[in-house]
Formats: sequence, C-alpha cells, structure tokens
Amino acid sequence: MKSIIFIFLGGLLICSAILKGYAIAIGKFNLNYLSSDPRLSLLIVDWEIILGIWLVLGKNSLVPWLFSFLTFLGFAITGFVLALSGFASCGCLGLLQVNPWIMFTVDVAALLLLLKIRPALKDVYNIKCKQAIPFALVIIFGITLAILCESTQFGQNIKAKIRGDQVVLRQSKVNLGIGQMDEWLEHNAEAVNWSSETVRIYGGTSACNFDILQDCPIDIKPLQEVKLRVRLHLKNPEGIFVKQEAAFWVSNDSGTIVWELPITLIGVLSENPAHFNEVDK
Repeated sequence: MKSIIFIFLGGLLICSAILKGYAIAIGKFNLNYLSSDPRLSLLIVDWEIILGIWLVLGKNSLVPWLFSFLTFLGFAITGFVLALSGFASCGCLGLLQVNPWIMFTVDVAALLLLLKIRPALKDVYNIKCKQAIPFALVIIFGITLAILCESTQFGQNIKAKIRGDQVVLRQSKVNLGIGQMDEWLEHNAEAVNWSSETVRIYGGTSACNFDILQDCPIDIKPLQEVKLRVRLHLKNPEGIFVKQEAAFWVSNDSGTIVWELPITLIGVLSENPAHFNEVDK
C-alpha cells in the first residue's frame, strides 16, 4: 500500500513536470502571478522530476516522505492563496487551465495520503541509492544546462534559433509592482533581436490600458537588446491583482508585420479586496 502511494505521487509529480516542461519548451509558460523569471519555472520542473523519480524508485523512507510532504504543502498553500485571490488558473499544469481550488483539493488529498503512510524514523536511510544516483546525475546536468541557456547570451541565441524565434522578449510576464486603485505603474520590457537584419517594433495603445511611452516604434539592430518602457493602469482587478494581456508587433525592412510578441503585465493593488466595490463607486 505504501509503495503504491509513493509510486502514484511520484508519477503525479513527473506528469506535472512534463506538462510544465512542454510549455517552457515552446515559450508559453511561467508560474502564474508568482514570478516572471523562467528560471524559477525550470527549477520547479527539475525538482518535481527529481522528487518524482525518488518516490518511484525509493522505498518507504523518511527523507523522500518529508520532501514530498513539504512540496505538496507548498503547492497547497500556493493554490489556496491564488484561489482566494480569484484567479481562474494556477498555471501549475503548463498550458492546461486548471482552477486553483481543484489543485488545492488534489494537494490536500496528497498530504492526507502522506500522513497516512508516514514512515518510522528508523527507515530514514532506506532508499535504493544505486538506482537513484544515475537519474540524479542526469537531472543535475539538465538543471545546469537549463540555467546556462536562460542566463547566457549564447544559450538564449541557440534556443531562439531552435524555436525559430527572430525577436524575443526576455520576460513574457512583467510584474510592475504595487500601487493604488486607478494608478499607473511603469516598468521595462526587454526585447532582443536574434535575426541578421534590423527590425522595427511597434507598441500598443492606451485604449487597452497598455501604453508604450515614447519608445515605440523603435528599430533594433541584429543581436541588439533594448528596453521598452511599459505601463499598466490599475483597474478591473482579479482579486488583489490587475492583469493585462497585450502585444508588441515586429516588422521587417519592407514594413510588413511578421511577428507578434505577446506580453502580460501584472500589478498588485495595495487596497483591501473587500473595498473594491467601494473604490469603484
């Protein structure tokens, strides 16, 4: 019974990591409302794979049990906070849109299963280390390679060429910080031109609460990186957050629009959510 539960939870973590990994590979995933840094997403994917393999291969040991309990506890707290904040999806299954209340329920069920099979302290070192070490080495290599790809210009250039991206945004989600209702927040979005020709970027308009301030249109030379100022109007919140979907448009030398660079702007309201209706009045 204990081994079955360990294998089930390990498989659950591995499946979750695969879904996140696929979304990261096609450039359409970031942890919803938690961070705009893709490296955090990669680290969580790697941890889910390591822990999942550990649970599937290991016996009823206290160490993987403890790590599993802390992991699912963290997931449950995150899902609960996002659910209370009114988000439609937690972003924890990649491209699949899942209500945070559903994932919170799944995480709580996993915690209850772990509590039911809590191992004895004497089993703390009882794990198949010889089988786990090769997988751990592969994961460590993968983590190192992923961080290098995200942290170095060379790695990002290779990744852009593999995907076929010519112009990319460093971050598909930009956190503009905390502000008051009806306030405008400002930040920078970083764009990189990996192509061999100069391109021109156009911005949005204030009609969609998204505004490029004096920066667009702007020409970007090959292998050049530029910072584009953006701003977000804090209104129509989702819980304590204000989220705005927008896009940059990229044209070639002939002036034809050839790429769309979607971007999500996120701001946090310092007002108490209970007072939203009063503020709107």
